Amino acid sequence: MDGRAVFVWQNHAPPRVQMFMWLLTQRKIQSRTNLLRRHVLPDATCEVCNEADETPEHIIGGCTIARQFWDKIGLGSMKTSSMEAIHNLSPPLGMPSQGFSAFLALACWQLWKTRNAAVFRNEFLGLNQVIAACKATARQWRCRFPRRKRGIVDQWCLFLDLAN
Repeated sequence: MDGRAVFVWQNHAPPRVQMFMWLLTQRKIQSRTNLLRRHVLPDATCEVCNEADETPEHIIGGCTIARQFWDKIGLGSMKTSSMEAIHNLSPPLGMPSQGFSAFLALACWQLWKTRNAAVFRNEFLGLNQVIAACKATARQWRCRFPRRKRGIVDQWCLFLDLAN
């Protein structure tokens, strides 16, 4: 089985987040570069930072808030990772390796939602707000884990507290 498939479909993220991650690992999320290629938009410049074309990699690792987020949690390698190879990343120091794919899904999902808030509602969230949203979502996802593994989510929250 493809490593990306295992990474996406065999974690405890909700189905809609798994679907998002599948599209992300295929580089098929609705980024401006993908919409430009289909002649839906006239240009691909990121509306959030206006620094580069909005590719899937830019949204998740290259945009200002994404770079700050990954630096803060000690996973700077996300800033240069191809979304097609995200399944090969290792957890940062202090992060449990078990459930790491779900943590990455959580973080990518929150960065996607942060981008959408800026683009569609003109709401620009700060780094502390993104980290707080990750923690709140992690707590909601806790019940998706088997009882014996729910402590993983508690470790994520502690990890995010220390990063914040």
